[in-house]
Amino acid sequence: MNRKTIVRSATIAGAISLLASPTTTYAQLEEVVVTAQKREQSLQDVPISVGVLDATSLDRSQFSDFRQLAKLSPSINFQDGFAPVATNISIRGVGAYAFTGGIQPSVGVVVDGVPLARAGEFIIDLADVAQIEVLRGPQGTLFGRNSTGGAINVTRFRPSEEFEASIDLSFTDDDEVMTRGMISGPISDSVRGRLVGMISERDGHIENLGPAGGDLGGLDQIAVLAKLEFDIGEKGNLLLSADYSDREHGDSPQIAAIGEVMRPFGDVTGEARAYALGYGDLAAGRAVIDNPFQTAVSKIGDQNENESSGVSATLNYEFSDSIRLKSITAWRDFTDQNNPDVDETPAEPDNPIMPIISTYTKNGPNYSGSGVPGHTRGVESDYISQEFILEISRERVDWTLGAFYQDYEENIKNQVPLLIIDSFNPAFGNGANFGGTATPNDEYILNNTMLDNTYSVESMAIFADATFHVTDKLDLFAGVRFTDEELESTLNNYTQFGIYSFPNLAASFDSNTRVLDSNAFPSFPDGGDPTAVGSDSTSEDFVSYRAGGSFSFNDQVTAYVSATRGHIGVGKNIAFTGRTGKFLSPTEADAFELGLKSVFADDRVRLNVAFFTQDITDLQASAIIPGTVSTETINAGDLDISGIEADLVFAMTDNWTVSASMVTLDSTIENLLQPCYFDQASYGTGCNGGTQDVSGKQGTNAPDLKYNIGLTGNFPTNNLPFDLFGNVMYVWQDDIQFTLNQDDLATQEAYGQLDITLGLTDKAGRYEIQLYGKNVTDEFYVADAFEAFGALGRQVIRVPRAAQAYWGLRFKLNFK
Repeated sequence: MNRKTIVRSATIAGAISLLASPTTTYAQLEEVVVTAQKREQSLQDVPISVGVLDATSLDRSQFSDFRQLAKLSPSINFQDGFAPVATNISIRGVGAYAFTGGIQPSVGVVVDGVPLARAGEFIIDLADVAQIEVLRGPQGTLFGRNSTGGAINVTRFRPSEEFEASIDLSFTDDDEVMTRGMISGPISDSVRGRLVGMISERDGHIENLGPAGGDLGGLDQIAVLAKLEFDIGEKGNLLLSADYSDREHGDSPQIAAIGEVMRPFGDVTGEARAYALGYGDLAAGRAVIDNPFQTAVSKIGDQNENESSGVSATLNYEFSDSIRLKSITAWRDFTDQNNPDVDETPAEPDNPIMPIISTYTKNGPNYSGSGVPGHTRGVESDYISQEFILEISRERVDWTLGAFYQDYEENIKNQVPLLIIDSFNPAFGNGANFGGTATPNDEYILNNTMLDNTYSVESMAIFADATFHVTDKLDLFAGVRFTDEELESTLNNYTQFGIYSFPNLAASFDSNTRVLDSNAFPSFPDGGDPTAVGSDSTSEDFVSYRAGGSFSFNDQVTAYVSATRGHIGVGKNIAFTGRTGKFLSPTEADAFELGLKSVFADDRVRLNVAFFTQDITDLQASAIIPGTVSTETINAGDLDISGIEADLVFAMTDNWTVSASMVTLDSTIENLLQPCYFDQASYGTGCNGGTQDVSGKQGTNAPDLKYNIGLTGNFPTNNLPFDLFGNVMYVWQDDIQFTLNQDDLATQEAYGQLDITLGLTDKAGRYEIQLYGKNVTDEFYVADAFEAFGALGRQVIRVPRAAQAYWGLRFKLNFK
C-alpha cells in the first residue's frame, strides 16, 4: 500500500467516525453582516442575492487560492487563460468573453473597498481574509462599471484591539510548502497595527520530459500586507494599508491533447508533434499526448511572473449618529509577464526538431540589456482611485451618496519570433526525417509580431441610492449612477516576415536563456513593417440604475423584487495581434430579480432563494482571426440568461451544520456570428463560408446546474486538552462550453469533486492541526480547452493542480 493510499484510508475512516458522533443539543444561526449596499446591514435585510463566506468557513475549507471560490460559491466560474491577467471570472454565466488587454472585466473585484482594475491582481494565494461577499447580478449603481455579472467584495482583517500573533505552516504530498505569519495589536492608545506575511513554494504538477526542462505548474511566491489604524478623536478613524506580492509560477500550462497536421507542410508531417514531444521517438510522443499530466517543452517552458503592489487610505468620520462619511484613496501597480513556449515542444534553434521554433532575439522590445531575456508577453498597469461615500439615515429613508474617480493606464508589450524551416527543406520531403538541421542556403522564414501599445481610461462617476421605509413592512429603493469615461490608445504594432539566411544559427543561440544573438546575422531585419501605428481617443457617458421593493411578511421572511442595469466600459483590442479597429461600444446588462429570504425553525435554518433574468447586449467577445490562432475583440451578439439560485444553512445541532448552494442557468447566445472551428464544415453542422450562426447555443462558462453540499462538525471533548472538528464538501457542475464558436472539443463534461478536512484545536486556542484532502476521488477536469490548429494542437487544454487528488497537513500556533 503506497503513502497516498494510507493517508486517504486513515482520513476517510476518521471522517466516518466523526460523522457517527451523537449530539443532542440545538444551535441557532448567528446574524451575518454584509456591506453589499455600501453600509453594514444584516444579510437578510439586503434585497440582493448575496453569498457570504466568513473567515472560519474559508479556513476550514483550506481556501487559499482565489479560484477556489468556484467551489464555495456555485454562481462563480473561472476559466484559466495563458496568465492570471487573462483569467476569466464569471457570475451567473456573465464573464469577460475577451482575454486581451484594453478590455474591462465583467465581474468587479473589490478588496477593502478598493475596486481592482484587473482580476488577475487577486489571483494569488489568500491570507488574512475576514469575509468574502459574492454579489450576484449587475451591481453598477453602487460598485460601478465592470460589474455586469456581479461583484466579489473581499474584506481583510483590521488591526486588533489586543495583541495576537500566529505562525501557520502547511505541507502537501505534491510538494507544496506554505508559511504564513501574522502579528497584530495596539501600538498606543489610539494606534493599532497589523502585519501579515506569506511564502509558498510548490513543484509543478505537469511532468516536463524535455531536456533540462523543469516541471510545469509550480509556484514560488512571497506576499506581505501591512495595516495601521488611527483613531481620530471619538468620531473618526483612519486605516492605512499597503500590500506587495511577487509570484513566479506556471499556473496555466498549455497541454496538447490532440495533435494536428502541421501546415504548411501537409500530411507528410502529421506526426511532427508526436516526434518532437517524444524527442525523436514517435511512440513516446504519442504517449505524452495521451497523458494530460505530461509534456515536453524547452528549458524555460511556460512561466509567468506577477508583481502586484498597492497602498490605500480609508477615512471614516461620523458627524452624528445618522450622518457618516467615508473616503477611500488608493494607488495600485500590477505587472504580468508571460513567457510561453509558443510551439510547446523542446524545439530550439540549435535543435530544430519541429518546423516552427520560437525564441527570443536581442532586438526585440522585451529584451533586457543585462543579457537576460524579457518575457515575450508583458502587461503593466497602474492606477489611482478616489471614492467618497456619504451615508444619511433618517426614520423614513436611508441615503447613500457618492463620487468616484479612477485614472488607469495599461501598457502591453509582445513579441513572438518564430523561425520556420523553409517548406522546401528536403528533410521534410519524405516525412521520415523530422530532425533536419540544414535548409537550402541556411534559409529560414522569420515571422515576428512586435507590439508596444498603451491604453488609458479616465473615469468619473457620481451616484445616489435611497431606501424608503414606506411602512414597517414595505421598503422601496432606487439608485442611479452617472459615469463619464475618456479613453486614449497608442498603438505601435510591427511585423517582421520574410526568408532570411542565418548561417551558424545554432552557434549563435544561448540554450540557457533562449536568446538568439540577432546581431550575428547581417540580414536580420531591424524593426519591421508597421501594421497598426498611431493614437486615438474617444469618450463615453452611460447611466446605471436599480429600482425595486421589499416586503417583510414577518421577522423571519422577506420578499423582494428589483430591476437593474449595468455596463462594461468602452474597450479596444490592443494586445497580442497585429490588427486593430475602432473602440468597442460598452456592453449593457439589464436584469430582473425576484427573491425570498427566510429564517425559520427557531433560527436554525436560513434559506435564501432568487429567480433572475438577464439580457446582455453588444457583447465584447474574442473571435479567431481567419488563418491564424490569434484573436481580436469585437462587439458581437447578445446573451439571454435566466436561472434560480438557492443558499441553505441548517444548524442541525450544536455540533452539526449542513450548508448547500445551488444555481441553475439557461444561458443562450443571440445574434452572433463566429468563425467555424476546424473541420466543422465536414460535419455538416452549420458552417457556411467559414462562418456560423451560433444563435440559440449555450453561453460560455455557464453550466445548466451547479451545486455544493457541505457538512461541518465541531466536537468538544471532556477528557482531552483539545477539541475536534471536521468538514466535508462535495461540488458538482454540469457540462460547460469554453468558446463562443461551440467547438465540440472546447468543452468540459460534468464532474464532481469531494474535499475533506479533519482537525483538532487546543481548548485555549493556542494551536491547531488539520489534515485535509482536495479532490479526494481524483476526478480529472480541465480549466480551459481551445483549438490552436497548426500551432499547438487540434485540442489544447489547461490542466490545473486541482485536477488530481492531493493531501496536506497544516500546523498553526496562536499567541495572545
